[in-house]
Amino acid sequence: MTRTQFHHYIPRFILKTFADNFCDTNSELITDTSSPDSLGYHINVYRVEDHTTNPTDVSRAYGAEDMYRDVTEDDCMKFEKLLAKHECTSATFIRRIWKEEDELSLTRGQLADMKKFLVVMMYRSEHRRS
Repeated sequence: MTRTQFHHYIPRFILKTFADNFCDTNSELITDTSSPDSLGYHINVYRVEDHTTNPTDVSRAYGAEDMYRDVTEDDCMKFEKLLAKHECTSATFIRRIWKEEDELSLTRGQLADMKKFLVVMMYRSEHRRS
């Protein structure tokens, strides 16, 4: 049996840019996250139900448990793995856009990954779970 996994419907690489301790110059934390005592990335999350704003670690914000689990597949996390591949390619290119690089180019394969990622992003939400 596969253990549960938290899936984000807003990718972490985007959420991290809203954290107070995000360093834009190198896209990394100012603190060391390898330490168990590290602070991690925290963002303020507005909760519509009770009209409150709470600091939340990015690792647990805007997502749900096993959102992409497909029990009909032998590898129930197959979709999540495919999505992670497209997200990785897209995140690299999006960061280059954010850094305002003069020369931006994608191979056909990278462009295809980016298009797939953007299509999936349009439908990602907590309410689209099946």
